[in-house]
Amino acid sequence: MIVTSQKPLRSWEKFLGHSKPVSIIISKPKDRTRTKKLEWFTYKGSGAILKAYKFLYDNNLLHEYEKSNYLALNNMEYPPDLASGLIERAILFKREDLIPTIKENIKRRN
Repeated sequence: MIVTSQKPLRSWEKFLGHSKPVSIIISKPKDRTRTKKLEWFTYKGSGAILKAYKFLYDNNLLHEYEKSNYLALNNMEYPPDLASGLIERAILFKREDLIPTIKENIKRRN
C-alpha cells in the first residue's frame, strides 16, 4: 500500500523557510518530429552504415559496382516533406541562401 500526503515534510518546510516557489521551464525544439528523425538516423538508423560506407570508399576498399552505388548517394533527392523541413531549418538559422539548393534536390513525383 502506498501512502501519500498533501502536506510537505517538516524537514523540507524548515529548510525552505519562507522562500518562494520556483518554476523551471525546459524549452524543446519546435519541431520534435525532425529532431526525432535525426536522432533515429544517428543512433538507430542507417547513420552507422553510411559512415562505414564512407570509410570503405575513402580507403579504396569497395568493388567498382559498390563505388558506383556509393556515388549514387550524392544524387539522391529529398522527399517533399523532408525538403520543407530543411527549408524551415535554413530559415531558422538565417541561411536562406541554401533554399535554392534544397529546392533543386526535391524528389519529383512522376
